[in-house]
Amino acid sequence: MMNYYVSLNGSDSNDGASVQSPFRTIGQAASLVEPGDTVYIRGGTYRETITPANGGTADRPIKFRAYEGEDVLISGLDVLPTDWTRYSEEIYYTDCKMNLEDQNAVFVDGESMVYARWPNKTGSSPMTNDGAEVDDGTLTSITDADMPNPFPGFYDGAVVWCIAGAKWKAWGTTIESSGNGTIRFAIPGDMGDYHNPGDTTRGDRNYYYIAGKLELLDAEKEWFYDSNISRLYLYAPGGGNPAFRTVEIKARVLAIDLTGKSYIHIQGIHIKGASMIITGDHNLVDGMTASHLFSHNARGMYHTHPATANGIRITGSHNTVQNGDFGYSDGNIFLIDAGADNVITNNYIHDGDLNGCYDALIRLEDNSDDHGFTTITYNTLYNTGRSAVHFIRPARFEHNEVYGTNIVGDDGSAIYMGSDLLHSTVAYNIVHDIYWQSGSRAGVVSGIYMDGGAHNAIAHHNVVYNIGQDAAFRMNAPTEGGRHLYNNTTYNTPEPFVTTWGEPEFAEDNNLHNPDASNFVNVEERDFRLAPGSGAIDAGNVHSPWTDGFTGNAPDKGAYEYGGEPWKAGVQAIE
Repeated sequence: MMNYYVSLNGSDSNDGASVQSPFRTIGQAASLVEPGDTVYIRGGTYRETITPANGGTADRPIKFRAYEGEDVLISGLDVLPTDWTRYSEEIYYTDCKMNLEDQNAVFVDGESMVYARWPNKTGSSPMTNDGAEVDDGTLTSITDADMPNPFPGFYDGAVVWCIAGAKWKAWGTTIESSGNGTIRFAIPGDMGDYHNPGDTTRGDRNYYYIAGKLELLDAEKEWFYDSNISRLYLYAPGGGNPAFRTVEIKARVLAIDLTGKSYIHIQGIHIKGASMIITGDHNLVDGMTASHLFSHNARGMYHTHPATANGIRITGSHNTVQNGDFGYSDGNIFLIDAGADNVITNNYIHDGDLNGCYDALIRLEDNSDDHGFTTITYNTLYNTGRSAVHFIRPARFEHNEVYGTNIVGDDGSAIYMGSDLLHSTVAYNIVHDIYWQSGSRAGVVSGIYMDGGAHNAIAHHNVVYNIGQDAAFRMNAPTEGGRHLYNNTTYNTPEPFVTTWGEPEFAEDNNLHNPDASNFVNVEERDFRLAPGSGAIDAGNVHSPWTDGFTGNAPDKGAYEYGGEPWKAGVQAIE
């Protein structure tokens, strides 16, 4: 077994066998590793992709570790030279190669910039669309009297992003023709009728913005890349010559590539501006901070099954991601669409699906039809364009805290389920403060949602409170049954249950819905354990195994058993 060392001060002509003679690149060490080897990486930013040549074994894993006490970042970004030329006023340009097309991205001093657009983005949140209101529209056009119209064809070839109609997701496409306050296009995918820009029957305005034209570059933090002449234009934050700033462009999609590799441990290593793929088995990612995993300008974005392969993608089995912080993606943070017994535990997972597509913080898709379970526990999930977790494959989603979902799309849920989930469980979670923020009307935004086609799923011992629209639980038809709702607590929700498209079959009992605050220990402190004297104590019925271990004469109603050990949700301590 070998120990290899990597340092930004090293050389790939060294033997890498000691701190005194380290390699310069992680790739050099990765090309040599054998089972049982460890690669120690000194602090700094490495602009490359880790692709191990070999996998490890059960008793001899290969380890890539940050050197003790030092911060290691694998970046998908490259730094641009400082030769910038003034284009007009505060806009400068430099010639460079940006080869990722719709996934291109620009960062200044570590901050992500905005693809040149109208109307300009004014909000500080990366998720607020700051769009213009649609005056009129059809399946192939948007008309807006406020849309600037310098000349016919001005917007041809640009991107239009839109949230409209049913609003369960946004879409984006290329503008085919334009003029006189109208842009014309074809809505991508097969769901256009549900997202018609002219459909206001649900009571709220529709919104859009246009991006991707040099002429739209007129505000701080905006950029545009002309691929015909390989030229980047930038209006830097605060204005002025970007030569005095650190300007980076996205150059790589992957920071870590574990395609076909097993028994690899990634420990204490961080990534930015790129993602990771794991198709092998028994891999471990521990203590990672990852940001800006996936960038996309929304061109061609639509309701899609199977899922677009973006975010950290896991298709192997028995892989674990733990003790990390994962945030900022225009699509998914995690996509798991094959494999079994993967575990995501004790992580902060946030600010995903910024484009408001059909992606999620954790998206579980059964593309391979293998029905493998995923275990998702003790995570804190927040801030997402649509759902925090999207179940179309089986999972155990337990002991998580979820809030701030559906910021873009108003037809969805914090926890969304569909398909045959093979007795999946949603249990011991706290779901709270779910308010649609892109419009004024009441939307279809529930805490936990079993959509049409969802069956064989159990939700028990969850606390759901502060739901702004819809209900704590939404149950849509049709279903083949197997839905169970036991011992859940709701508070400050418009309704406990809503059902649509018929009367779907489900069993429910021992739920405590919107009682007086006196039933709880301290609502102001969000402590929803039962208070002494609550009428919910011993008021439930036995439903084994979900009520096993109750105290007193009978199970209590609600998510916490009076006198029992209270369960915990969300991230526990990360050292």
